[in-house]
Amino acid sequence: MNTLGEVLLKSAGFGNPRTLRVFRDGQDVCFSGDQFLQSVHRTALALIRRGVSKGDTVAILSENRPEWMIMDLGITLAGGITVPLYMNLLAPQVAAILRDAKPRLVFASTPEQAAKVREAF
Repeated sequence: MNTLGEVLLKSAGFGNPRTLRVFRDGQDVCFSGDQFLQSVHRTALALIRRGVSKGDTVAILSENRPEWMIMDLGITLAGGITVPLYMNLLAPQVAAILRDAKPRLVFASTPEQAAKVREAF
């Protein structure tokens, strides 16, 4: 194995109905290995269609959640580099990191986080 993408493909827990679990809205929500891997692949393809290619940076401004991991691995499979941003950063801090990283795309998990990104541009 040479890349993180290859590691993912070898270890995603295919067939396991509880590869990834999250407690949401008072319920345990489980993702199977197949569901998880399909989400990562769809994300990678969508990023490639949006112009992400090898070496491009893509920022994620989000709390810890399954979608963060799916996005991160999708970025990796598309050849990009993830720029993680802590959700408790202030707008000027987000702006400074985004100016330095020059991401092709920025993903935010909530309208409040998206407002921080808009202030940066």
